[in-house]
Amino acid sequence: MISIVIFILVYLQNIFQVYTAELVAKDLRSKLIKKISLQDYNYIQTVSPSKLLTNITSDVDSVKTFVSGAISSIISSVFLII
Repeated sequence: MISIVIFILVYLQNIFQVYTAELVAKDLRSKLIKKISLQDYNYIQTVSPSKLLTNITSDVDSVKTFVSGAISSIISSVFLII
């Protein structure tokens, strides 16, 4: 019985982690797109669109990974304290 409860809690924790990380990533992408769209055309051509896309993708993925790990640590710490 306890193993089933643990399985359900771990499953719910994973869903919450992924959902929260995706929300943060979506918000971050939206803010970055707004900032980039305010730049002039020459700047974007100088930096190169492919480099911008690569940097944005890798940075957002890094933030998603960090948020997901932080949520996991916070939830685990709360349950250990309880």
